[in-house]
Amino acid sequence: MSFLRDDIQVALQWLHSWALETLSHFQFVADHEVGVEVVALCGALATEREQLAGKLAAAIRDTGDLPAEPDPDREAVLQVQEQLSGIFAEHGSDAMLAYCRSREEAFLAQVRQEAGILEESEFRSLLSACQSSAELAVDRLQP
Repeated sequence: MSFLRDDIQVALQWLHSWALETLSHFQFVADHEVGVEVVALCGALATEREQLAGKLAAAIRDTGDLPAEPDPDREAVLQVQEQLSGIFAEHGSDAMLAYCRSREEAFLAQVRQEAGILEESEFRSLLSACQSSAELAVDRLQP
């Protein structure tokens, strides 16, 4: 393993990081019962995103790199999420879905940014899977 990552490794790391972040949001919503339909939707999106994150991690390993560990400050973010759950509970599932949708749109923007690097590589199909996943999630999270 090299200490310096090439462009493909960096692009895959970014996508993996975003996949983990959005997975975390879906799991958070699914774990905070805000309605059967919302829990089912976010649970299904979390399952799909977990599979995508696993494929991204495998692709990173295929390049000779290791998937980056989640940010050490992530624990602080999780604590903030727990505090925000009270606010979300007051405003219902619409606020939770809007937040998830905003994170999906950010993931989709990252996918599009990395497209220039990955679309001509052996990871083109994985890039396409990321884009399809994010687009589908954004559509499904519409009010």
